[in-house]
Amino acid sequence: MDLENYCDRLKGDLTIWKANTYDLIREADHMPPESRDRIATSIKDLHNIVGTIDKEIKRLERECPAEWEAEQEAMKVKFKELEEKTAGIWKDLSSDDY
Repeated sequence: MDLENYCDRLKGDLTIWKANTYDLIREADHMPPESRDRIATSIKDLHNIVGTIDKEIKRLERECPAEWEAEQEAMKVKFKELEEKTAGIWKDLSSDDY
């Protein structure tokens, strides 16, 4: 796979993660206030992660770096954090919350 195709695929993957995270945030926005309050810190963290993902998408739109290993490792950490935050949000909620 050439570098441009790799960067296009990575940009697409990041866009999907961003959209899925926004979907979760929007669902939380429709929860009762007491439920939202319990997960407010996690939702704020999700917004921060989305900001990081968005920066990487914009970077990929401007350039396709040949050396991507450091950024790739940083994004793996962010994705792991995203998975943990998402799991934590659902763990803290009951079916009455949504």
